[in-house]
Amino acid sequence: MKEKLNYLSLIRQYEIIIASSLVLLLVVFLVFNMLLPNLKQANQIYVQGQALRHKVDALKQKNNLLSSLDYQYYKDIFLKSNQVLPEGKDYVSLIGTFDLLEKKSAVTILRTDFQLGVVSTSSASLVRAVNTSAFVIPINVEIAGTKEAIQKFLEIVGSYKGRLMVFDDMSVTTKPGDILDAVFSGRSFFYPLPTTLESVDSPLAKLDKNQDEIIKKINDLTLSSEAVIEIDQSAVGKKNLFE
Repeated sequence: MKEKLNYLSLIRQYEIIIASSLVLLLVVFLVFNMLLPNLKQANQIYVQGQALRHKVDALKQKNNLLSSLDYQYYKDIFLKSNQVLPEGKDYVSLIGTFDLLEKKSAVTILRTDFQLGVVSTSSASLVRAVNTSAFVIPINVEIAGTKEAIQKFLEIVGSYKGRLMVFDDMSVTTKPGDILDAVFSGRSFFYPLPTTLESVDSPLAKLDKNQDEIIKKINDLTLSSEAVIEIDQSAVGKKNLFE
């Protein structure tokens, strides 16, 4: 009985300290189990909100830039550039380009070699051009004509009148009557369009000075009627899932 009374008197003597300790323990428990997790979550929400605000600002700038572009201008450029650098191998347009070169420059094309196995079959090995996504089609052409006609031939090749071609090697031999026989070895290209789109918040690609000059040259081209297509009405996807 005496021990019980001693405990009670001891509790009464230190009741303020004991009560304060219990309150302190309860506060510590609540802080670690309720307040700190909520503060951590609030900080995450703040950080996410900051990121979203930056993304919204970037999207607004992108929208303003896209709204300022001339849609018809770039649509026409795409249609014209598809003649110069088509998305498929299209060896028919290569033949058409050489036919155009022959007519415009007054040279005689004696031989053309497109390596048709590379051009016409999807299973043939393909090589990408350096630092681009374009694929290379090796070409060789032999022409005959006067010096002036061959110069005109080269001028037309560099004027984007037909398929884009680059000649790496040239050998010239003379024939009677001031006629030159020239053999060119080089490359043509095709550029498959991307199958996926970048995310909506990805930055727009910026054109360098050289690319801007190429676009201006392409814009000055006269688009042939055979190449005109309507982008907005072009068919997409498969109509038959079993094809």
